[in-house]
Amino acid sequence: MSPRGLLWLLVSGQLYLCGAFTASPTCRQAIQAAQSHGSPKTYKSAGLSSLRASWASGYDAARGRGGRFEEGNRRLSSLRLRPSQQRLTKMAASTTAETGGRPAASTGPRSVNWPLWYVLPIAPYQRRKTLMKEIVPGKVWTFDQLQGILYVIVPVRMTVIKLDKSEGGGLFVYAPVAPTGECMAMMRKLEAEHGPVRHIVLGTLGLEHKVFAGPFAQRFSEARVWYTPGQYSFPIGLPLSWLGFGGRPTKEIPASSEDAPWGADLDHQVLGPFFSKDGSGGYGETAFFHKDTKTLLVTDMVVKVEDQVPEIVCEDPRPLLFHARDNALERVEDTPEVRLKGWRRIVQFALTFQPSSLEVVELKKALFDDAPQSKMKELGWGGLFPFEWRSSSDDLKSFSAMKGGLLVAPILQVLLLNRDPGPVLDWADRVAKWPFQRVIPCHLANDVSATPKEFRKAFRFLEKGGSGGGGGSAGLLSLFGGGAGGGGRGAQPLPEDLQFLRDAEKTLVELGTLFPAEEPIDRSRR
Repeated sequence: MSPRGLLWLLVSGQLYLCGAFTASPTCRQAIQAAQSHGSPKTYKSAGLSSLRASWASGYDAARGRGGRFEEGNRRLSSLRLRPSQQRLTKMAASTTAETGGRPAASTGPRSVNWPLWYVLPIAPYQRRKTLMKEIVPGKVWTFDQLQGILYVIVPVRMTVIKLDKSEGGGLFVYAPVAPTGECMAMMRKLEAEHGPVRHIVLGTLGLEHKVFAGPFAQRFSEARVWYTPGQYSFPIGLPLSWLGFGGRPTKEIPASSEDAPWGADLDHQVLGPFFSKDGSGGYGETAFFHKDTKTLLVTDMVVKVEDQVPEIVCEDPRPLLFHARDNALERVEDTPEVRLKGWRRIVQFALTFQPSSLEVVELKKALFDDAPQSKMKELGWGGLFPFEWRSSSDDLKSFSAMKGGLLVAPILQVLLLNRDPGPVLDWADRVAKWPFQRVIPCHLANDVSATPKEFRKAFRFLEKGGSGGGGGSAGLLSLFGGGAGGGGRGAQPLPEDLQFLRDAEKTLVELGTLFPAEEPIDRSRR
């Protein structure tokens, strides 16, 4: 298994073991105290020094392997910035204000602090700004935060819906984010205006969403917690109620909306779960349709790529400037054009992992030759920039190919969904029967105007004939050569941009982790 795969296995194991521990009342008190005081040191006063010590030993070991560049990035993610970084942060704040970002009741350092950042130690670590947006006045709201690795920072989104017809009314929460002081101030204001949180829903098996579900649910003790079927923990299988939910009862999302307490307001469709061949992981997702506003909620299944930088990403422009460079020695100025260039490259990294117009720099050269000469060390990572773009605009073609419509994430196309194309297409057909007019994904663009037909088109890579025919990776490759159903090729990555994922697929099949891909389905006879 690759070093990255081992890293994620270690992180997931630590997450769930820590999640089981946070079920205890003592740990819950520590979490609440740390959030109220804005300092991880509060854990010691709550009598959790042993837990901190065990985490510190593993964390220090990881730091010893990861090097000083990771440490430098963590320092830059804190609020104690040098003058040049302070100027960047001020520019980011002014940009957010100009774009209409809604402030919290309190916007000081403590309000954005997330004391449990080390459970899943990815950017932006302990500082998690929240941007709230009202999508439909008085009915639908989204809460954006950030997540990422090596400055590949993208939005992670929670959606809140007002229940008008379901018994008891109140609020429905889909895909919780980190319950920082800022986020909670926004939620309490919504509760004061529209009633209490009634239901909290985890619509996926994904780690980056599961990590927040328990802590968020603990802040709403009267809410009922629901989860997508197939939840698992590693390396020890534990009841979900133990994994950070404070020991409270949790329920599996029912197969039918008719059996759900939100059925008068929302319909839902469950996909999966699909498990890997070795049983070490799985994928599942539950989509929801809000009848009143004709809104479709999805977690990871589809996204929309746009040449517009999300507001929450502009809160700190350093990742945008970092990725706008063509090489480690280039210096760029903070302009709208440069930010957009950085964003399009972040998107390519996030979706394809290694774009085709990118060359990976030898580690020795990146560390000892280029990094010391970097002209933008204020961006973090000690000047490390371990890749080069072939030209300033080579990647435009790759970025443009993924624009223009709803896109099934490439990692799902190559590694997961083509293992079970029949059930996936059946699910897509059921979702496409809802008369939605907008889609709210948990990542990238928000409030996407889209029709059921456009949603269904995104899954044609699983169909024979609809995307060029063929099976397995060859079938996936062939889908990029021509149009689909008279509607053009749609939003799809270029075949050369999928080489990294195809190589990973081949390795994982050989190792026995994944089942081989199945042939595309012939739906022309239905």
